[in-house]
Amino acid sequence: MRQFFYIFFIVLIPSSLFAQPNVPFDLTGTWSTRSSTGFDARAASTCCTVDGKIYVIGGFNGSKYISALEVFDPTLNSWSTIPTTGTFTPRRGPASNVIDGKIYVMGGANDSGPLNIVEIFDPKTNSWSTPTTTGTFTPRWRAASLVIDNKIYVVGGYNLDKGYLSTLEVFDPSTNVWSTPVTTGKLTARTDHTAAVVDGKIYVFGGQGAVILSSPEVFDTKTNTWSTPQATGTFTSREGLTSDVIDNKILVIGGFDGIHYLNTVEVFDPLTNSWSTPSTTGTLSGRAGLTSTIAGNQVFVLAGRDANGFVNTIEVFTPASSDVKDVTHSSEIKLFPNPSEGIFMVSDTPLDLTRVLVVDILGKTLLTITDIHTTNFSIDLSPFPQGTYVAEFFTPDALITKRMIRQ
Repeated sequence: MRQFFYIFFIVLIPSSLFAQPNVPFDLTGTWSTRSSTGFDARAASTCCTVDGKIYVIGGFNGSKYISALEVFDPTLNSWSTIPTTGTFTPRRGPASNVIDGKIYVMGGANDSGPLNIVEIFDPKTNSWSTPTTTGTFTPRWRAASLVIDNKIYVVGGYNLDKGYLSTLEVFDPSTNVWSTPVTTGKLTARTDHTAAVVDGKIYVFGGQGAVILSSPEVFDTKTNTWSTPQATGTFTSREGLTSDVIDNKILVIGGFDGIHYLNTVEVFDPLTNSWSTPSTTGTLSGRAGLTSTIAGNQVFVLAGRDANGFVNTIEVFTPASSDVKDVTHSSEIKLFPNPSEGIFMVSDTPLDLTRVLVVDILGKTLLTITDIHTTNFSIDLSPFPQGTYVAEFFTPDALITKRMIRQ
């Protein structure tokens, strides 16, 4: 839990939301489109954000499994295909997560069938490696994976012999050991679902089982217990969807309902077990088999397929008034006073901080700070109008965002 030096921080800015109290959480925001030049159309890929750049891995374009590693730089709005060393196994439907700045890619399928391999990409060296693991990882594709306490939880998926899976297996990168926790309750077997972590609990949505599924199911990693909350509001049953976390609310995006490729966006609040539909402007394309990630203060939704085939579309959701939770890193960075009339003091930054960007709510970069020789400094927004801004703190293996209110 963050601690603050000033009482008005507690009054004005709760640590989880950085917004004023008694103001309802508002997921209004804007959809916009980014460049797809140099990005291969595909579905069933996976992606991760490292140091503010988005790495898209694997997938299938209707004729081949994609092996090239393509990287999007949101600051430059451009794609590049980076040369790599080592071996990556081309596949569709893998899962991926970031731990200590490295991307772990698990499972997937190719012409050999579902895979149980783990391959690791290190963006610092642009190299792939394959660790020797022990324990059991069930071959599967179109599973979901989450990081809790530096361990990777892989949930569900599809296996040729077992069909739809309810399997939960855990990988510890510090030991390269797979384990299978003994659980109370059970996940409904499924594939092509999505999942997100809030407060150490895994929330699973949608997917394909005996039918296309709807009700959320929850795994508590402290008690190893599955449960099915009685949710209120409306969730559209679908498969091939994606999700991201915004201030402990889960934004569930896109998918296929068995007839239509959807541009549906619905929000689940784990605190109240309720669904709502955010008010947004701009356009999200209807598609399934898409992937998404958070970079800076925005949710990036990439690739997939629609009624016309495979797409390389990249669309971005920019929340109007809330911080995006960076699920790959946490920090005790302090920024005060906030709100401020212009000068914001920054303290307790990571020793390996490389740069700071300040962007407006549309994602436009206004300030770039790179000559950083101390963990305490100031950011001057006096030249800019009153409003909401986001400070993006970059380290070699993480991106931390803080919302700033210029009075």
